[in-house]
Amino acid sequence: MKKINLSDFSIALIVGISVTVLYMFANLPFSGPTYLLDEIGYLLNAAALSGSKVDGASSYHFGYSLFLIPSFIFFDRADLIWRAVQFTNSLLYGFSFLTLYVLTKHLVPNTSQITRFTAVVICSLGPPWLVNSGYAFPSPAFTLIFILSLWLLIRSDKDRAIYLYFHGFLVGFLYWIHPTGLAVAIASFLTLLYLGSLTKNLKVATLSILSIATTILLYHFLQSILRGWMTPEGFPANLHYPLIDSERITVSVLWSAFIRAIGQITYITIGTLGFGLAGIWAVLRMALTSSTNLSSRISGLFLLLSLLGIICMGSLMFSVMDVNRTDHWMYGRYSEGVLLPILLIGLITLKTRTLALPALLIPGTFLLACAITQEVFSIYRSDPGWNINLVNVSFFWVTALPSSYGFAFALMIGAGVTAFTLQLPKALARIALVIVFFLAINQGFSWHSESLANYSRPSSIPEIIKNNWSPGTCVGLDPIIFESHSFERTALYKFHLYNYEIRRMNIYDWASNCNGPYITSDFDSVDQLENVILAREIDTGLLLLSKKKENIIEPIFGIYPQGHICTFNYGCLSKSSQDLKHMSQVGELEGGILRSNGAQGFLFFGPYVDMPRGRYKITLDAKFLQPHESYIDIVTGPKASVKVASVNLIDLKQDNFEFSLHDNASELEVRLFASEKAQISFRGYQLVGPLPTSSNQNSIEYPILFSPNFTFSSDILRMGWHDIESSFVWSKKKAKLSLPIPKDCRTKLCEAKLIFNVFGVNPLKPGIVYFNSAEQGWDWSKEINVTSETTVELNIPLSGEKQFRRINIEIPKATSPKRLNGSTDKRTLGISLQRIELIKP
Repeated sequence: MKKINLSDFSIALIVGISVTVLYMFANLPFSGPTYLLDEIGYLLNAAALSGSKVDGASSYHFGYSLFLIPSFIFFDRADLIWRAVQFTNSLLYGFSFLTLYVLTKHLVPNTSQITRFTAVVICSLGPPWLVNSGYAFPSPAFTLIFILSLWLLIRSDKDRAIYLYFHGFLVGFLYWIHPTGLAVAIASFLTLLYLGSLTKNLKVATLSILSIATTILLYHFLQSILRGWMTPEGFPANLHYPLIDSERITVSVLWSAFIRAIGQITYITIGTLGFGLAGIWAVLRMALTSSTNLSSRISGLFLLLSLLGIICMGSLMFSVMDVNRTDHWMYGRYSEGVLLPILLIGLITLKTRTLALPALLIPGTFLLACAITQEVFSIYRSDPGWNINLVNVSFFWVTALPSSYGFAFALMIGAGVTAFTLQLPKALARIALVIVFFLAINQGFSWHSESLANYSRPSSIPEIIKNNWSPGTCVGLDPIIFESHSFERTALYKFHLYNYEIRRMNIYDWASNCNGPYITSDFDSVDQLENVILAREIDTGLLLLSKKKENIIEPIFGIYPQGHICTFNYGCLSKSSQDLKHMSQVGELEGGILRSNGAQGFLFFGPYVDMPRGRYKITLDAKFLQPHESYIDIVTGPKASVKVASVNLIDLKQDNFEFSLHDNASELEVRLFASEKAQISFRGYQLVGPLPTSSNQNSIEYPILFSPNFTFSSDILRMGWHDIESSFVWSKKKAKLSLPIPKDCRTKLCEAKLIFNVFGVNPLKPGIVYFNSAEQGWDWSKEINVTSETTVELNIPLSGEKQFRRINIEIPKATSPKRLNGSTDKRTLGISLQRIELIKP
């Protein structure tokens, strides 16, 4: 290999060290993981690879986790491990930019040292790399390995066999880091075939291709071993990546993928003020221009195919998954792993002003395609943030514009600024890029801070456990966590308690075989055992159970005080003025009181939680000095589509009122609308329910028929059910059912006959429905293999001294009508329960 000029090497070293220090320092305010399932998946992989027996098998690939192993080996506290993870990310990016500077002489030869140095410095300020280094995402490892694979491809002209072999290994290793590495592998495969045809040496190209394939196959072998290690017996791994098979590829899915691909190119174009588009244009010319040298043609082709491959792969995956948040239509986090060298080339080679027109046409095409297509996010929306998760579109400086502009208008402003920038002299254009980079960095850091403070900060539950039980103690985790936030929060606790034996188990296994606490959100299970509720988390409702009274540390965070009513009541919320401030349009917090500021809007809204059907009571801690034209309402459903109750504050004669949920409610909000003339002071509110009903098991008569006015639905349908329809009710993938036991069945064996159908099954795609007992001391289970949507009958034993028999139901292959046949119904449907009959001997 040709010796690198000492001055160039020195500059590269300075760049690498500076980036490492800058990235580490910039992310010091962030004290832990934020995007829980993603980050926790990679962190738990590292913990398992370090020797911990962690219940955390997932779809997240473990290549990045290999770099995190030292964090778990050298430190035993979660806070120190997190700092080590941040340093690892910073170091990986430091090496990336060091290597990138070395590459500039080969990617863009005949350019001055100062030009190359300036371009690398500007790239190092790119929000996707600076901001995202503060998360436990695989981007730092992916970026470094991709750049190294590019360097090996370029230098293969010196010793083609050895360089291409290691290029193939690194390309295969990208798949170890993230599934999008498969797109890079395909890009490398095509590039190597092209190289072999040009050099008349397919033998070497084939060797490299075999290196890629072998590395990917080796990953799958090792992954199966790791998943087995991280999955407790009797439970599945938590996998989420969809299978993209031919049955899922429909015309609508392909059209959706096309729009998302245009959206990603729009994001790259506007986010980089056209320099990314210039880089794409430059590598296209490198690949197609015969006058360039072979190394340049090959590297240009590899870069172009890698970027396009990842864009296509991500667009197709999100279309199959049918996710419709705004950032899912212009997703950037995947492509940013290969974009860095392309952006660098664009910064150095930008010469043409003809790209100004494409910079306008690409966003225009994206908006037009969205406007004419149903079920796409609203391009006219003007709500805060436009329903964007900034971590996935870190370049998107347009979010700094006022949201009142509306998404479409703001996007066209971004396109106009980009087109204008492309007309400027190169030096001014670069300055403009640095300015929008700082805008995006500020947005990204603000987003990170708010997300960590309001969403991902752990409550005192891990500290309570550490304060009372030593590392290595068994910690039981309820396998059935229905709400996603609770599921993510328990994943977070797996990280904080990684050196405990934390694993899924039912509450009866815990009672018999576990010497530590139990984490659940299921009050039905709590009722079956004599145990102590140590704590209940405020924002998720998670319960921490113990077999005896334990110490609660002070001060507590994120849990209800001991003895609080919400600790012992399932459907309960308690919100303080401090909590409400985070969800307020017109509120000002003064001395623990949230006051209306004289503007018209919601003093508070949220918290977007799921609640079971039943009767509720809300108690307000407030003073309505002037409640002029103000009201408080309860709404549920997407976009607050269902109004459950509304009370004019003038008519409110006491500090509480009751309302009923006739069906299970999703995304429930308690909102207080204040007019401009209103003078309202709020300390908080408390919502309690479902309140006890006057019914008992003798009030419920068989046969049980389901209809929207069924009085005892909250007694029978416990968890995991959709709204009752005209004569039946659909379950979700997992559900709980309570069967009342009549008095005359206590001493003789009665049976409850369930009559139901199973959604989406046929002889070619049979489905299995599992039924089992949800009570201690009653060991009953049944597995039914269903091959058609015809009616199924199942008899369940019904006797004993209890008032109810509680049943767990699971349909592992439950799907939605949308996924099955393209319907607009996105609900996951399991069984359609029509009626329950009583059979007496």
